[in-house]
This record gives sequence, structure tokens and C-alpha cells, in this order.
Amino acid sequence: MSVIDLQLDGDSCWPDLKAKIAEGLVTHAELKGMALLPDGEVTDGVTGKPKRVPLLTLRVELPDGTIALPQVKVEMLEMILAGVRGRLAYLKDLEAAGGEVS
Repeated sequence: MSVIDLQLDGDSCWPDLKAKIAEGLVTHAELKGMALLPDGEVTDGVTGKPKRVPLLTLRVELPDGTIALPQVKVEMLEMILAGVRGRLAYLKDLEAAGGEVS
């Protein structure tokens, strides 16, 4: 099963980045495209066998010309977006009630 570290409060969420930047291990990359693969192949996390699911492939271009193609299952992307929408709704309600994020 794929795992994505979803941070719904992104400020300073990855403290390791400071050291990685100092080591020159962080670079700018551009998201240049997305492609839907309605019949993409993944490995079932339980059985270890291939199975077909809708995937979204992202095209990420690095400064050296390298292209990375991360993929996410559409089902997982929908769960991520539901979490993001929930967090944004919570923040909007909190602001309307005069509260502050702690």
C-alpha cells in the first residue's frame, strides 16, 4: 500500500529540509503536466499481485533536465483532497467564529 505524508498544517512541517537545503540536496522542480491513466498497473499491497486502477501521473521537470514521473491512485488523490477541503472548511469556520489556529 502506498503511503503519502499529508501535512494539513504545512508551516515547518518537514524540519529535515533545513539540513537538506544546506547539503544542496533540495532543488527547484516544476510540475509541467498531468496524465490520467484510467487502467494503470499497481502492485496489490496484500497479495503482491498486479492489479489495474485509475492513476494520475505527474510530470515533474528538474533543473538538470531529468524528468520524474510520480504516480498517485485517483482514489488516494480523492482522499487527500477530501482532507484538504475539510481542513480549509475548518479554518474558515474557525476564522468566522473569531478563533485562531493554535
